[in-house]
Amino acid sequence: MINTLCADLYRIAHKKKNYLFFLILTLLFTTVMLSGSLSYGEEQRFSPDMIITALSVCTNLGVILLSINTFIVVYCDDINSGYIKQIFSKSSDRTYYIVSKLISLLIYLFFAYLFLGAVFFAEFYIFSKGFYSNIAAYIDVLKLSIKTGLVSYIITAVYTLEGAVILYFTSKTDIALGWLCLSTTRILTNVLYWISQIVKFLKPFLNITVDSIAGNALENGIISLKFLIGVSLYVLSFIVIQIFFINTRELKID
Repeated sequence: MINTLCADLYRIAHKKKNYLFFLILTLLFTTVMLSGSLSYGEEQRFSPDMIITALSVCTNLGVILLSINTFIVVYCDDINSGYIKQIFSKSSDRTYYIVSKLISLLIYLFFAYLFLGAVFFAEFYIFSKGFYSNIAAYIDVLKLSIKTGLVSYIITAVYTLEGAVILYFTSKTDIALGWLCLSTTRILTNVLYWISQIVKFLKPFLNITVDSIAGNALENGIISLKFLIGVSLYVLSFIVIQIFFINTRELKID
């Protein structure tokens, strides 16, 4: 498992498209910050209130784009390249593969959010000219930013694991990627909501979706017991289902 993990991390670190992705994401963050500042008066630009507004936009944008990027980099590339066939031909225990993928996912997301957090703070520090030399006014905002970043990290991991479940069930990267796009953009939750208006017994399920559990935490940076229990159950369930699929189903790889 260690060899598989090291090879996976080496492959991810040397994937040039990743650096292009983070450059584009950095430019998007910068655009959000600058465009958001235009909606405030001259005296309020890059104020704590403006940072909170930009943080909300960047957080939702980051979760969607990073979930998709991480899913492609950590999971889809193995199937598209046929590398997964080589791994399974050398090892009969596929469970180790799922565990190594989970670790790769967590490590990749850790450095991704660490980088984006540094970009976020650095740009605001520069644009606000050192937080207008009044760092005390930004302490609460900085704390909220850190909590929200941690929540985003967890939710992105959950979404990515959800995509992996669909991938190992269908053996189709395009179907899994499409599902993930619909899930992270909350289209699936909205569809479930409208169906529940007709099929009443589905309404309780709206309270246990990933979106429902993540919503308050993402908006307010609140890491509650309900949130921790919810994401823990999701992560455990997704890992168990992946292990089941990978050991009982043959992946149909072209």
